[in-house]
Amino acid sequence: MKKVAVIVDWENIRKTIFEGAARKLCNRVDFNNVDNIINYILSFIKPGEEEVFRIFFYSALNDTDKENIIYQKASKLYEAISLKDYVSLREGKLVKRKKNNVEYYQQKQVDMLIGLDIALSFQKRKDTSKSKKESSQKS
Repeated sequence: MKKVAVIVDWENIRKTIFEGAARKLCNRVDFNNVDNIINYILSFIKPGEEEVFRIFFYSALNDTDKENIIYQKASKLYEAISLKDYVSLREGKLVKRKKNNVEYYQQKQVDMLIGLDIALSFQKRKDTSKSKKESSQKS
């Protein structure tokens, strides 16, 4: 069975999938339910052919206002998701930006963290393959 790693850019999924579905269905989709999120991610795994090695979950948390209800919900979500089997939570940073006199937050470092995890995974796989090949040649 093939082991797979799943890379989840949470803000991208939350905005395009969950919020898009909520608009299309004319109701709210509960993207704060950890089981819904994990089930959605696992729906891409082919039963009997693939098994999850790890789910890398990337996001960023605005910790400038810890009393904010959005921060509190997101913090609980990240804590709960990090406790799930096979999940590694990676957190970037949020940076305040301003465009046309409108302030907003932009996620930073998440793409870099994704790239590093991919590079390290390939390096580890390459090293493992190399050591297996060397040990089989010694036999």
